[in-house]
Amino acid sequence: MGTVVDLATNWELLPDQFQGTVMSDNRNFERPIEQTSGSTSPTDLNMAIDTKPAPNQFIKQVQTIMRSNPLGSPYLGPVDGESNFYLLDILREFQTAISKKSGKTITIVSGSSISPGAFAMAMKTLKDLNSAPPKEETKPTDSSTPNQSSDVIKSFQLFLASDHPIIGKLYSGNTDGIYYPELEAAAKKAESLIAASIKNNKVYGSIWNDNSKSFNTTIADVNNALGLILKHNAELQAKKTSNFAHKTRIIALSKLI
Repeated sequence: MGTVVDLATNWELLPDQFQGTVMSDNRNFERPIEQTSGSTSPTDLNMAIDTKPAPNQFIKQVQTIMRSNPLGSPYLGPVDGESNFYLLDILREFQTAISKKSGKTITIVSGSSISPGAFAMAMKTLKDLNSAPPKEETKPTDSSTPNQSSDVIKSFQLFLASDHPIIGKLYSGNTDGIYYPELEAAAKKAESLIAASIKNNKVYGSIWNDNSKSFNTTIADVNNALGLILKHNAELQAKKTSNFAHKTRIIALSKLI
């Protein structure tokens, strides 16, 4: 018979290639599994869970700017570089306001996307609007309007409130030197009556200037014009009645006075 080797008591006699072998009753089944060559699986599970994408710097900039929204409600959400429904609502409100203010159609938000180009255009447009000189407003003529003193307005109020040949009495409002629409209407009516009497529409605009909302002439000029019209009409009537008998001609002319 050959030699019997007692493995339990003669471990040191085994060949070297078996020295690392673990007997079945002593194996540790909870040992970590060694990675195979070329594996991309992370070895630290906690590190894999905590990894987040870097914040979007453009979104973060928009969030910061909209915190002091110059044309509406401020953005009060987080400045984290991540788009959210609240930021989108603020931007929709902003794009509507800037479009109305500038007359341009600027679409910053489309669906859930924010356009960097449209946002940059909106901010440039806003800067241009703020740097533009304010437009002068055209105000109705009153006692404080330059080149149209309250004395001029009052003189026309008094003049048009009196009875005159050809135009009659046209104004019944206040005579306080303050502009009223009724005074403008009376001045235009005077122009109409004068134009009809001489059959010349060039009279329109000679008393009242619609563009500047002011009087183009003076009371003295209007009185002179009325006097000339009366004289002209009298001369025409005199020619027409020159063949009348003396008494009849006097009666006809007296009706013009």
